[in-house]
Amino acid sequence: MENSFHSQFKFYKKKKGELNLDNVIDFNNLERNEHYKKVHSFGEWEESFGMKKKSDWDAYEILSKPGLFFIKNPFKFIGQRYWIIRCLEYYTRKPNKLNIDIHNILTEEDDWWSYCKKNFNTANGKLVLDKLRWVTFGYHHNWDTKVYSESSKSSFPEDLNLLCNHFANNFFFEGFNAEAAIVNMYHLNSTLSGHTDTSELNINAPLFSFSFGQSAIFLIGGKFINDSALPILVESGDVLIMSEIVDKLSDDVEWEPFNSYINRARINMNVRQDLSKL
Repeated sequence: MENSFHSQFKFYKKKKGELNLDNVIDFNNLERNEHYKKVHSFGEWEESFGMKKKSDWDAYEILSKPGLFFIKNPFKFIGQRYWIIRCLEYYTRKPNKLNIDIHNILTEEDDWWSYCKKNFNTANGKLVLDKLRWVTFGYHHNWDTKVYSESSKSSFPEDLNLLCNHFANNFFFEGFNAEAAIVNMYHLNSTLSGHTDTSELNINAPLFSFSFGQSAIFLIGGKFINDSALPILVESGDVLIMSEIVDKLSDDVEWEPFNSYINRARINMNVRQDLSKL
């Protein structure tokens, strides 16, 4: 296998035949993993948002990619449920922006999750469920101009901001303020092509990436397209922090629709600070 990013991307996205994962960093199998350095606990951790005790965390810095940190599922089971529900049911509501908005599928009174639940047994309901690919909130990225602006933003969820602040403070990124997020929905046959983030004015702030649902291979490249990429196995609950050096559940929540969704999809929530200083 060639080592350029494009060749590695094509290799890992193939759907036919048995896939060789020998070069993938798997934090479930540390005996054969020479790419990491264990990160020890920093300070105090407030047990909230369904998190495990800090002493139970497994956090690592990727040696070949300084500034890239990997936290192996720091969430309790109830914590994963909380954030999955937030992503699917709450963060998809207006005035947040969805990729399906341009198709005028939903009315102004509809929200995506409620519509899909109500119409799940219809062809249109299933179609709308599968068509959602992303939702943005906070500062909305303009896909045409590739910039963020004050004229296009919605409120940022306080619980998600607090969650990111906890991680930021424990990894020495004090002063972080979450300002923009995109939640990507990946089905089993979907991928995200390689890209470089260039729209953010604040390039010193870290990016926090949370994965829930199905597993995936994450490729982190270098400065140039011909640089080799590092493949990392990402599973449900795992957290990645990429820096420049490179909500509570009640008993009456019906979990089954959310469980059904993540059994065939992956949710990837990416949070960044765009404009203000760190």
